[in-house]
Amino acid sequence: MTSQTGAGTAILGAALLGLFIGIAVVSQAVYATTMEHIEEFATLKALGANSWFVVKVIVLQALASGVGGFLLGVGLSGPVIRRAQSLIPWLAEQPGLSVAILPLTMAICIVASLLSVKAALRVEPARVFRA
Repeated sequence: MTSQTGAGTAILGAALLGLFIGIAVVSQAVYATTMEHIEEFATLKALGANSWFVVKVIVLQALASGVGGFLLGVGLSGPVIRRAQSLIPWLAEQPGLSVAILPLTMAICIVASLLSVKAALRVEPARVFRA
């Protein structure tokens, strides 16, 4: 039925728009955090940390933020959904949808951290020795 009305296309478009906005917002947050701590990444590199270690630190930070945001979102959406269902009886929540969204959320965090990884890998280790 949604294919005949165009509603399916509208829903898909909204989902893709949400995906791109999510990547942009998470990317900005991770990038700001990375730039705030760029001296620490320079210190790690000066101490001999290889590029993979720096990548792993940034990606794990992004994933930790993603898990925190996911849990907060799921926790806050539960009461909202129950309230909406009390007002609109035919409204249904898809069972397991939250769990199905988790891998996509983690993928968004990984993709969003790539800009920060690039910036952290470009920092010179000698930067820590400058006053």
